[in-house]
Amino acid sequence: MALSALAVLSVTSALLVVSADEARQPAPEAPAAALGVVAGVAYVNGPRGTDGYRVRDGDRVVHHDPPPGRYMMGGAETLDGVMYSVYAGPFDGDGTGLLTARRLGSGDEGRGDGGRELWRVPVPGGPQQPLVAGGRVYVPRLLQGLVSYDARTGGDRVDSDGVSCEWGQVRDGRLVCVGADEQGGVHVLDARTLKRRALVGRGRHVRSGPALGPGGLLAIGDGETVSLHDLDTGRTLWSESVEHMDGNPGPLYFADDRLIQVNGAEIANFAVASGEPLSRTYPGPKDWETDELLQNGECLAVGGILYITFSDGTVVSGYL
Repeated sequence: MALSALAVLSVTSALLVVSADEARQPAPEAPAAALGVVAGVAYVNGPRGTDGYRVRDGDRVVHHDPPPGRYMMGGAETLDGVMYSVYAGPFDGDGTGLLTARRLGSGDEGRGDGGRELWRVPVPGGPQQPLVAGGRVYVPRLLQGLVSYDARTGGDRVDSDGVSCEWGQVRDGRLVCVGADEQGGVHVLDARTLKRRALVGRGRHVRSGPALGPGGLLAIGDGETVSLHDLDTGRTLWSESVEHMDGNPGPLYFADDRLIQVNGAEIANFAVASGEPLSRTYPGPKDWETDELLQNGECLAVGGILYITFSDGTVVSGYL
């Protein structure tokens, strides 16, 4: 089934546009990646520390200071009520930062202590946005490859033996991440040992977040083509060109029998089985010719509806 063209219509129509300007924004400077909602409180993590805002009225009910020292936010991810935060260290030293775990939602809508720190560990080498999956916290580093820790304790450190990568995803005991060195491509690692099993697309400058699909499928994109591969053999199942995504290819997503990529004003839609391409363009709520909007392509496909988010707080949704 083809992807219906998205359009900006009223709230009573099939499509809906919601602007952040119309909603209360108590902490606009906090990065979206550092958001977690637990027990009626929305927690955000930014330069001023961790703050919790009660969802029903927007009042700040929790505050925790950032770690002392010259740290910068490197990203955060929340899973099962715990926010795992990375703080990058000063670059005039050895780049050692921190990884912390904080339990959120210990009080009902902020009527408790609002969360306590479970553990913290130093992470050398310029730590970046973490990934949490399968009881492990994975942290890519600018200088020393990938490292992982036990999510419960912060212990049991495992290093990737020099494999340098970013944009990770974990499924079925495998971690895939985009190569951050001259080899390019996508590394396939054992999620527990971080030993490399394969390198798919060697030499390709992968510019889209890769996607792991059911049955051992891996989708990767370089801004000019999207290709599907068998994880076990590395064999290319199909490869299709992507037009009109000049310079701003978005992440890839599996949605049932389709593979989707969004870059702001264009949707690339492929049949997983055959690679048959279907594309649709749609108008947006503002000036969609600006680089700022076209660089965004985060989306979620659920219940037959595609939701696309943008950096100005706009969310566009449409039926698949």
